[in-house]
Amino acid sequence: MPLEHQALLFVAIAVVAWISATLPWLRLPTSVLEIALGAVLGPHGFNFDQPGSALELLSNLGLGFLFLQAGFELDPKAFLSGGLRLGLTSWLLSIPLALMVAGLLIVLGEISHQALPWVSLAVITTSMGMVQPLLRDRELLPKAYRSLVMVHAGIGEVVPIVLLSILEGRRSQMGFTLLHFLGYLLIALALMGVAAYYRGSLNRLLVRTMDGSSQLPMRYAIGLLVAMVALAHLLNIDAVLGALVAGVLLRFSTNADIWHKLQARIDGVGAGFLVPIFFVVTGMSLDFAPVLAEPRRLVWIPCLMLLMLLVRGVPVVVMTRKHLPDVRARLALGLDIATQLPLLLAVVVLAERQGVIEMSFATLLIAAAMATVLVFPALASALLARCAPPDQPNPQVTSLI
Repeated sequence: MPLEHQALLFVAIAVVAWISATLPWLRLPTSVLEIALGAVLGPHGFNFDQPGSALELLSNLGLGFLFLQAGFELDPKAFLSGGLRLGLTSWLLSIPLALMVAGLLIVLGEISHQALPWVSLAVITTSMGMVQPLLRDRELLPKAYRSLVMVHAGIGEVVPIVLLSILEGRRSQMGFTLLHFLGYLLIALALMGVAAYYRGSLNRLLVRTMDGSSQLPMRYAIGLLVAMVALAHLLNIDAVLGALVAGVLLRFSTNADIWHKLQARIDGVGAGFLVPIFFVVTGMSLDFAPVLAEPRRLVWIPCLMLLMLLVRGVPVVVMTRKHLPDVRARLALGLDIATQLPLLLAVVVLAERQGVIEMSFATLLIAAAMATVLVFPALASALLARCAPPDQPNPQVTSLI
């Protein structure tokens, strides 16, 4: 890509962030704008240019940082106090619904039988990276709501990533894939043990160098990310899982006194630089022309949104009756958990590259996921605004933690 095109691309990314920040009434998340920007500038739009190897490298780092942030933000306390059982149960209830949705699409002739596991996995995900910032922006939340979001979003992201790593392996190599995954898990557990043993010394070093010119904590985070992704690549495991494990290890090896400072630095490098490049480069590969050429197919976007809400939202609403007696809070939780994009994007792109999903329907799935980011959190915020504030809790509310 010529230098002037690179400069224009980064200016456009900055303008996207400016639009989202200065025009909040538009309620357009920057990730959606960045994907749309990539589609407009890419070969299927104005044919701005194909991303070169350098931009692809930055895009891969952006994907890694996106899931590094997700792993780093996983709260172990929420999972250890009964949250793991609750989140896993609701996710398991989503499996037959996801299979039913994929089967319906097969009957209607939209996808092939080979796409059944890919589409099922795509609609059973939750975008923790999209949901987490919402919790920071919402000031008043019902009791236990934050913990419930983290639990269900965490399960909806971690388990599908593991399944994606297994699904990527060929059927003839499924046994080797499982062995590789087991080996990767054992290595990750061993690294957690080492981190726990040396946590005190490591944290003293990180605190001492946090504000130094070398920025050792950030180099440690990036080195851990690259090492775990490289190890995943050597074992034929999806890089997304490696990035998520790196985030968990980073969270596990740091104390609370430096967690917030390190999180701010990771957010700055990730959300401020690398992650937008990932979304833009991904948008460059999308072709909306076949969809726009047949306006009748646009009806699939709201239909797929409702199916995603059915798969992820309904089980969560049913399973949290005891924790959130207010039906509006439960509906808001279901909408938040049904918000999808990054992981669905990864699943659909991989499925399209392997030839099991046509680009036209892959684009519809991604467009529907983008629409969930636009619509579901806004509806959830409107419902939460009508719930009782946390300083006036309902006596029947049971805290998750």
